[in-house]
Amino acid sequence: MATEGQGWDTSTAFIRRSFKASIEHARRAQGQECPDLFEAYRLLGQGLHTLEDLMAHSNWVEISLRKLGHEEVFCHVGDNVTVNSPQGPVPPLVTGTFGGADFLHSLLGEGMDKLSQTSMTDVAAEMAASQNSDTESEFSKLKDLLGGFMSKSGGDSNAKMSKAEALKASSAAYHFE
Repeated sequence: MATEGQGWDTSTAFIRRSFKASIEHARRAQGQECPDLFEAYRLLGQGLHTLEDLMAHSNWVEISLRKLGHEEVFCHVGDNVTVNSPQGPVPPLVTGTFGGADFLHSLLGEGMDKLSQTSMTDVAAEMAASQNSDTESEFSKLKDLLGGFMSKSGGDSNAKMSKAEALKASSAAYHFE
């Protein structure tokens, strides 16, 4: 969402271009089913998806709640991390992935494209069981399940599993205050 006019493309400009092109195609379609109408819908979805990603993959909602006076909301950057704004120090907007499914997508990369929805449902169920019963055996079952998926998608599954184990250990060692 960076400041425009600095020599790089921004998501704000991309959203604006998508919506403008969607309107142009919709006007050409004049309400009739045709390629222009379908393109208008596609461009509208493209712009909305990008806009939705701000809320889905950042701490925007948490910062907004803080701005509304809910000081107990954790903004995913720590209580001592702030940036200066005209209204004083505020938590910075950070983007990335939030949540278990997003973690799986980033960990498995292209292999995710090769998995069926049913397979992902199995993975999500195993993750929920693992979170509810933080035992080593539950993690081991999840590790075996993911290892099987990764071996089918190609690549170095051992390196990815080692990375997952390192991330788990790092996560377990960190305690928020």
